[in-house]
Amino acid sequence: MSSGTTGKFKRFPLFAGYKENFVGRRVHVTASLYAKVNSLGRILNLAYKPKEMTSKAGIQMGAGSHFLRPKLTFSIVPNGAAVSDQQTQNYIMALFALAEDDLQYIDGLLAPLCWNFFRLITDRGEDLCHDLENGCLSGRIKVEEGVRKEINRKLRVGVNRASQVRKELRKGSEGLALRLWPNLKLVHIATTGTFASAYRTLKSSYLKGVHCRRMMHVSSEAQIGFPPECHIDSEENPHTFVFAHSSAFFEFIPEDEMDSPSPKTFFLDQLQVGQTYEVLLTTRNGLYRYRLGDVIKVVGFLHENPIYEFQYRAGQLLNIKTEKTSENVFYAALRAAELEWTGVSIVDYTSTESTNVELLPDVEWQNDSKKRYLLFLELRNQTTENTPCFIREDQQRLVDQKLREMSRVYDTYRANGSIACMEVVQVKPGTFSNMKAIVIKETNNQQYKTARANRKPDLLTLLLGSRIADPNIGQH
Repeated sequence: MSSGTTGKFKRFPLFAGYKENFVGRRVHVTASLYAKVNSLGRILNLAYKPKEMTSKAGIQMGAGSHFLRPKLTFSIVPNGAAVSDQQTQNYIMALFALAEDDLQYIDGLLAPLCWNFFRLITDRGEDLCHDLENGCLSGRIKVEEGVRKEINRKLRVGVNRASQVRKELRKGSEGLALRLWPNLKLVHIATTGTFASAYRTLKSSYLKGVHCRRMMHVSSEAQIGFPPECHIDSEENPHTFVFAHSSAFFEFIPEDEMDSPSPKTFFLDQLQVGQTYEVLLTTRNGLYRYRLGDVIKVVGFLHENPIYEFQYRAGQLLNIKTEKTSENVFYAALRAAELEWTGVSIVDYTSTESTNVELLPDVEWQNDSKKRYLLFLELRNQTTENTPCFIREDQQRLVDQKLREMSRVYDTYRANGSIACMEVVQVKPGTFSNMKAIVIKETNNQQYKTARANRKPDLLTLLLGSRIADPNIGQH
């Protein structure tokens, strides 16, 4: 099953040998990663048990990342400790991770998963230390009795370790990973596209000083690309991939043809540097000329294999008139504004057109009949942990200003009044985690990605209901 970013979860058949082929290609990349670790040290694998699902024919179904991800031999979390609830699983993984003082490698899958893992450690640090001291899982954590027995059997009593963890937690989030695990050599996570903001927040806080390496560009449908240089930290060269041309047959639609009913297509050897394309796949699993929705830009060549940067998802566009603001342009404007804010970083965000909000029942909305974008932001105070922060009105307007600078069409519509100034809606901490829980409640899909253009009524209602009132209003 796919991540469901652009709508409903998609289902794809996987033939019997697909996993072996997938893992075989992944080993080509991970071999250099394990060379970086260069030891038989302990590994933390951030993985979550999907809810058991079967088709009408009795065929097992679930998240592609769960079935295709190889099992790591030296993982510190016992196989019998897996549960379906992600928050509970996070707690169990954190407990075993903190019990280890020689953790050397974290396979974090997605940057937001890694962020949530470290947030749980800081938010529930005292509970975790208490369980470490007692060598058993707290009775307040609800799991099946067999799972509890397996956890308690494998967990060591760590009085001294608990004291050390408390000491490091009191110092704050900056560099926490290396302070908890001084021998941590590598974190392997997806860092590009929709995960970029979570990754930057991790690198400026918990993972400061840690060597991080981005994962392959991969989807539930096929492997798309590999990082061209597997040994370089993702901060040094965060965006580029080369095509995994043996995993599928690739075709490409030029960006200006994407809306055409009969678009032109190009083969891999016909791509040109500087041009942007949507990816088409034909796979061994039965997909024929399948429009993946990933849009890439060619930036060079490695021998004859194009080097590309991921740009955006084709369905993740904002469009009130005919401006069609893409995900990458919107994010670039938001990032430019963030760089001018002081002491604040973005935890997560999404957006929508005001026309979607006007249709919501039982939602208070000050409608001035002008069409505009709405940006929903969850922010983090960089200087003081767990302290609320709120950006001023002039800082909010900066996002709209940056978008006007980066999109000529948007600027034209703003200048003639067809589109009004963007409205920024700041939401309470934890809002995007609550939104994720709603989306994955039927599947527990660990591949979840926040949709950057959101039009689902239930999620928009949640976001608007989580709005933080500006504390400066009414103050003089």
